[in-house]
Amino acid sequence: MASSSPQPIAGSTPPSTETSTPAPVTHISRSAIALLEHSLYLVHFDRHATASLYLDTILALALYNGNAAFPNNTEDAAQEPEEQFFCYTETEDEISLTVCEHGLEQLQKKRQLLVDSGLEDIEDLNYQGSFRALQIFEGEDAINATGYIRLLSNPLAEAGISMVYLSIYSSDLILVEECDAQRALECLQRSLPDATLTAEMVKSSSFSFSSLSSRPAPSTSSMLVQSLKPTITLLKFTTKDISALAHKIVQLFLIWATEQRFFSFSIVGEEVSLILDQNIALAFFAVERDTVSIHQSTWNCVRVSEGSHGFTGNCAVGLIAELLAHVSIYYLSTFECDYTLVRADQLEFALRTLESGCEELSVDIVVDHGA
Repeated sequence: MASSSPQPIAGSTPPSTETSTPAPVTHISRSAIALLEHSLYLVHFDRHATASLYLDTILALALYNGNAAFPNNTEDAAQEPEEQFFCYTETEDEISLTVCEHGLEQLQKKRQLLVDSGLEDIEDLNYQGSFRALQIFEGEDAINATGYIRLLSNPLAEAGISMVYLSIYSSDLILVEECDAQRALECLQRSLPDATLTAEMVKSSSFSFSSLSSRPAPSTSSMLVQSLKPTITLLKFTTKDISALAHKIVQLFLIWATEQRFFSFSIVGEEVSLILDQNIALAFFAVERDTVSIHQSTWNCVRVSEGSHGFTGNCAVGLIAELLAHVSIYYLSTFECDYTLVRADQLEFALRTLESGCEELSVDIVVDHGA
């Protein structure tokens, strides 16, 4: 969940943006942290090379909710459906999947079928894992707040725990290596008292770049920050509506040629969360006002690429969240890059803040403001 209000809207007219910057959060209550049961795997495809070969399996994972009920699979169909987890993020260069063990098995079976059909030179599946996910439900007081991702990522970054951060419509997901899962949970529980049931999370409204002095980011680190062209919005619906919306979902996955495409599709529990081009979202879902909730704000996507001597996984999230503590953001890590969604009316402020903050920390940064 971003640090901004996800109010549903209906109709096809984009909402107007506000020019004011939300006040920093000082108190967040009624939050909960859950350590999800899945072992998760991060899978990478080159968008222009191998991804299309796996498209049918990817669509099956999306449409069948990542559980065992795969079509034409009588062995798996007899199993009880699992709690579902499937995250797909597509950019102009890569496709990054986060799947449970069942999803990984399906992708591996697909690769073997491709080999058996004569594609013997196809590359091995490129994946990392296993991970566990901490899901954080923020509660009502997180709406219109800033600094929330900072609040969650700081304790783990300071403990040296690498993380993959995924914001979805109604919550945040922090993926950590399975061996670090219990330590990460305990770290958040210490930092956010009683967070498993109710959380009283207090953040200072003051901010200075000197607060980053403990970060393990070396002075030789470098970042390329690029503002991408599409205006992004977010929407959600429930897994029970996937069948009714299946045709639209398939169409979204088949839009391969769009320049600077950014598309994220996530299933976590009973919620389906999409992040996509605003015009496409409105065109596809304007008539689904009884089913689909659309975020009232519009967003710009900022890609953060780390240099060859750049940050470790724990540094990137912590640093960006710290520098943008006064900006409403969503955050998504993929296999190769990090992406920050910044509210459209705050984009230039966010880019200037990143530039000045990195200079203050002697971190080399190139900011591309885009077209």
